[in-house]
Amino acid sequence: MEYLILCIFLVSGKTFTFRDAAILSDNEFALTFDYAAMSDGLTKTATFYKAQVAGVSKTPYPAEEEAS
Repeated sequence: MEYLILCIFLVSGKTFTFRDAAILSDNEFALTFDYAAMSDGLTKTATFYKAQVAGVSKTPYPAEEEAS
């Protein structure tokens, strides 16, 4: 599934925010996703091990409005 914004909250208190994220794998051990890098706009891949993740916030893309 693809998200406009994906935020990862670590148990250490750090927060990471990614835009245009597409989850590639979400299992009991890790969350892996592609995202558009804010520095250069290139698509990159990130993996977070769930033992270090306190929470995740997902903002979906807005639904397309139907033409009248």
